[in-house]
Amino acid sequence: MADLKAVFFVRSFAGNPEYAESKDLYQARPPGTRKVRVEFVDGEELVGHTRDDPAKRPGFFFSPFDLQSNNLRVFAVFDAVRRVERRL
Repeated sequence: MADLKAVFFVRSFAGNPEYAESKDLYQARPPGTRKVRVEFVDGEELVGHTRDDPAKRPGFFFSPFDLQSNNLRVFAVFDAVRRVERRL
C-alpha cells in the first residue's frame, strides 16, 4: 500500500474533468457519521463524511458530500494523506 494514494469507487471511468466538486462542509450528513476534509500529499482536497475512526487503520473510507461527484466512495491511504480535519 506504500505506493497507493486511494481507491476511488466511481460512477464512470470517464468522469467529467470540467466538473468542480463542491468543498462545502456546511451540508447535512447521514446520522452516525462525521464530517471530514481530506488533503492528500499531492494537493488534492476532498470533503465528505465517514463512519470510520481514521486513527486505527492504514486508511479509511469516506463518501463525498457532493451528490454529483463522480466519486461514490473513497478509501484514503494514510501514507498519501497530508491532513484530515474532523468536524462535528
